[in-house]
Amino acid sequence: MTDRIAVCCGEIAREASYAAWPLTETKSFAGCVVAGEAKLQQLQHLDDDLGVSAAEPVAFVSEWRYFVRRGRVVGLAHYKGEWSLAPDHDTVRRAVAAYIGAPAAYSLDFGVTADGRSLLVEANDAFALGAYGLDAVVYAEMLEDRWLELVGLPFGVGGRRYSSPRRRRLSLA
Repeated sequence: MTDRIAVCCGEIAREASYAAWPLTETKSFAGCVVAGEAKLQQLQHLDDDLGVSAAEPVAFVSEWRYFVRRGRVVGLAHYKGEWSLAPDHDTVRRAVAAYIGAPAAYSLDFGVTADGRSLLVEANDAFALGAYGLDAVVYAEMLEDRWLELVGLPFGVGGRRYSSPRRRRLSLA
């Protein structure tokens, strides 16, 4: 696994090359590979004390998004690279189980490297997700659950639950 470190934006080295993304302020900037002065200049507007997670850049040959609702994978979508190379399902299962304090609905993006490793790319809160072809009802359920969690309401307010005859349960067994 690639080592990740947490730094403040003002501590980012000018000579190193690394992948960087926001640590605490979600979506304050798009994750990117910082390589040299030009890319560093693009991040100049950020506060020096903004938490940043940094790691060695990794080249992925395939990337997938796993949609998770209430601790269960409810869908997946390939979004970049070689479609026939999927992440190791046990790795994904372990990541879902290990996500302490996970929101009610979110996604985990995984990449597969040329040497076959399955690595976590990022986690995304459901409020900021695109559907990527996920069944519309499943997507709506994810958004509803996360919204209810954000505003402090219990799931299934008014007893309303969506159900779709088209829904397909995903099994990673």
